[in-house]
Amino acid sequence: MSEPVQGYLQIQSVSKSFGDERVVDDFDLNVAQGEFVSLLGPSGCGKTTLLRMIAGLEFPDAGAILLEGKDITDVPPHKRPVNTVFQRVTLFPHLNVRENVQFGLRLRRVPKAETRTLVDDALELVHLPDFGDRAVRTLSGGQAQRVALARAIVNRPKVLLLDEPLSALDLQIRRELQVQLKEIHRELQGTFVYVTHDQEEALGMSDRVVVMDRGRIMQACGPEECYRAPESSFVASFVGTGNVLHGTLVASNGRLSTVSVDGVPLKGVKPANAAPGDEVALVLRSEVIQLIDPKTTAVPEGMCSVRGKVATTLFGGPVINYRIDVGDRRMTASCSSCDEQVGAREGDEVLIAWRPEDAPIVRDTDPRLQGPGEPANEKR
Repeated sequence: MSEPVQGYLQIQSVSKSFGDERVVDDFDLNVAQGEFVSLLGPSGCGKTTLLRMIAGLEFPDAGAILLEGKDITDVPPHKRPVNTVFQRVTLFPHLNVRENVQFGLRLRRVPKAETRTLVDDALELVHLPDFGDRAVRTLSGGQAQRVALARAIVNRPKVLLLDEPLSALDLQIRRELQVQLKEIHRELQGTFVYVTHDQEEALGMSDRVVVMDRGRIMQACGPEECYRAPESSFVASFVGTGNVLHGTLVASNGRLSTVSVDGVPLKGVKPANAAPGDEVALVLRSEVIQLIDPKTTAVPEGMCSVRGKVATTLFGGPVINYRIDVGDRRMTASCSSCDEQVGAREGDEVLIAWRPEDAPIVRDTDPRLQGPGEPANEKR
């Protein structure tokens, strides 16, 4: 796992339990100053609990949290130089937009002239420069979340914590705010810790993605590495749309290896620290797959292929998503809707082909986890 050399925000061996359930388990993470880090994982993996401990809304059972080298583990939330933007917008309904944004500044007794400048700057950052006098009840969901963001950044916190702030918004608004959040981070050069279960958000906005499961880090790295070079079958299954095919490593030859999946030999990139006989998983991202009509086209030299039958086609605008039954498994493929050579229909026999160099082989950390390559009868 790649970690910044110096930790501006340090989470050291932190654990937290609720009753008999260990929610965060001996967690270590360093966040560099100015870094945008996303905590990505399924519901219940501990990411929100971790964020709440950084905010001071929960306290760890063990371990320490340091900010700029100072231990803030037991510091109450109102004395921490951090601010939080929550999923549910919590604006004061009896105050207008400007009064909501300046609320924290008034508590700190910031002079009026400075307050006005800071509030104007914050509203400009969230693209609401003319909304100061608007009543909260007149705002749309996206506008209200922008006001909540302005209220958080106006105090220039040392760390901004964001707990799935966009999840309740419509898709188009969510994508617009993703871009704006990235721009705000660039403008402020602040330290952001962002919680999400949406891989698109994490990959699109972050400097580094921390993939979590059961209170632990599964992988922490840059977005592209996380997507293209997963270290385990869990990360491969959770990050991106792909087919995770569980099998046994049977042979290696140079950079490539062969995996036996249900008795069928499939080739991919040789895994690190794995030997023949180890349980592994071959990862086929849906976009690296080429669909071939076996009646008219030969498989290009150097490519691997398996035969299947198209079960469903889903038109998604720029891409067509295919679900294909391969024996007892169901796999997915995404092809450009502009590609005239792709015209498979439901019931067609096809060859699923890929370059072995595009198929990483990873450690099979949890055989219970199933991706789109799971048994077809279970998918139904």
